[in-house]
Amino acid sequence: MSNILTIGLLSEGKTDDRFLLPIIQRTCEEIAFECASEIEIYPPVSINKSGGSFPTQVKNATLKADKDGLMVLFVHADADASTNRDVLQYKIQPAFKAAKALGVNNCKCFVAVIPIYMTEAWMLADFELLREELGTSLLKSELGLQRSPESLTNPKEALINAIAITQHNKPKRRRNQLTISDLYRPVGQGTEISKLRELSSYRHFEEGLRQAFRDLNYLH
Repeated sequence: MSNILTIGLLSEGKTDDRFLLPIIQRTCEEIAFECASEIEIYPPVSINKSGGSFPTQVKNATLKADKDGLMVLFVHADADASTNRDVLQYKIQPAFKAAKALGVNNCKCFVAVIPIYMTEAWMLADFELLREELGTSLLKSELGLQRSPESLTNPKEALINAIAITQHNKPKRRRNQLTISDLYRPVGQGTEISKLRELSSYRHFEEGLRQAFRDLNYLH
């Protein structure tokens, strides 16, 4: 009989959900291969953000996750900076401490998801996939994406600009109305995990998830 893993995500927004939910599930599946016994990963559940302060939002999400029988709560917060240090120290860790103090029965593990600057930096990790989704053969330099994703202070703007360049370079009859909103889910589903591991913020997230597996005694 296999063990199970039920998980929920509290993100900053619905567009983040479309990208992060498949990334979270696929990362869980990757780590499950490291476990001695079989782990059945249930599809992650999106938890709606409540009102109030960030710790209150995390506590409310924890109560909701616990009620629904979820074991691990992922909490997303963009770093809006070149490191995750401040967000982790002053936002995530106090919120996790407050949530753990609730003493719930099911949801006892917490994993931070803190992309450097913003979620869209992770979307730029797999350039070949992104180019395929954009339907272009243009190079990174031609799309303005030659820099490391985590060095871009506004990766969302960089991605929007890349879409515009792609559209401009197509014959009028072949142009479509592709927007950044169209990319979140397919890029989340298709991005190579090995490409994400080149980003420091993803590696931090992956290690936090690996610790959750240890806390559940799934990984030793």
